[in-house]
Amino acid sequence: GGGGGGGGARGLAGQGTTYGTRAMFDESQKRRRCKHLVLYLERHDGETQSKILEGVKTELADLGITSRELRHWQKKEDKAIAEREKKQQQANLAAAARGGGGDGGGGVGPG
Repeated sequence: GGGGGGGGARGLAGQGTTYGTRAMFDESQKRRRCKHLVLYLERHDGETQSKILEGVKTELADLGITSRELRHWQKKEDKAIAEREKKQQQANLAAAARGGGGDGGGGVGPG
């Protein structure tokens, strides 16, 4: 016995609670905020993006989010979008090669 509630903290090599340290949490939140802001900005043209960023400049500074970090996340999201589009195109080509039918349906079963 004796495992109980402390096992998670030991699982993180003494780095804090089961959920990690405050620094780990803060970094995770920062990444999440950057990603969501970048996804929001993608919906707008360059001029509107600039206005939005200017409007939230103080909040970003308070959160420790730099323009460099936002550019990093923009690149990551652009790459992820390109990869998803490529996979979709490959799936479309594969479906066309099969006759566009897809799986399950229309065939006559045994019996």
